[in-house]
Formats: sequence, structure tokens, C-alpha cells
Amino acid sequence: MSGYQLPVRNVALLALTQRGGEIMPMTREDGRSAVAAVLIIAASFCLFWAMPTIVLWLGGISPWLGFLGGALIIGAFFLPFVLRARFQRRADRARQADAHVDP
Repeated sequence: MSGYQLPVRNVALLALTQRGGEIMPMTREDGRSAVAAVLIIAASFCLFWAMPTIVLWLGGISPWLGFLGGALIIGAFFLPFVLRARFQRRADRARQADAHVDP
């Protein structure tokens, strides 16, 4: 069999992250980010799966309403990313403020 095969060792390390050249288990923050990503992907899949039905139903009422519904659904896809980035920035600022406090 020709071609590249992924070594089993590398597959076992997929749940690990690499920091500073040393392989370490996922941190609590990494786990939370992974769960958030899974939830965002699942919600997006459900929303995009239902989108044609919703847009056609709204388009039966008014073509402009169908367009607006489709635009809102597509815009809603980006909303979790914007909110998560905003939350991360605030958390990073709070961590930096705590790190710079002089005793």
C-alpha cells in the first residue's frame, strides 16, 4: 500500500497541545474553547440546515422578508465569534491588570 499513513502515536496526541516544545495535556481553557467550538458548529449546522425552509417560507410572504431572513441567519453565524472574541479580550485585560498589580 503506497501513500502516507498517519502514525498511531500522532493520533493519540491529537487531544494534546504543544507549548514551548513540550507536549502537555489540554488545559481547562483549551477544553472550554473546544466545547465552545463544537457548540457553535452544531448550532450553525442546525441553522443552515433549516435556512432554506425558513427563507422560502418568509419569501412566500414577501421577497424582501425572505432576503432579510437569509441575511439575518448568515449574520447570526458570525455572532458567537464576535461575542467570544469580546469576552476573550475582556478576560485578557483582566488577567493583565491582575498581573501588573504591585503588592
